[in-house]
Amino acid sequence: MLQNIKNKLNNIQIKLEKFNKVYIEYLLCTTFLNLIILKINQIVFQISSLYLYLIIISISILFINQRFILTNKIKNTYVFKIGSYIIS
Repeated sequence: MLQNIKNKLNNIQIKLEKFNKVYIEYLLCTTFLNLIILKINQIVFQISSLYLYLIIISISILFINQRFILTNKIKNTYVFKIGSYIIS
């Protein structure tokens, strides 16, 4: 009777050891996958921040160009008016 209980406990212990081994392998795999996903997220974030910087730079260049176009229009009208006064 006692030997039978001992055998059952031993079988349970063996099953638990197998389960623990499988569970540890599962944890290692999920940890590895999480690290891969984290690295992918970092790369995506770096790319998106690079695009954000490019957008900001292009918008600032656009505003600078608009200011130059506006100042050139103002200068051209003043030059035209001064030239027309000199001619007349």
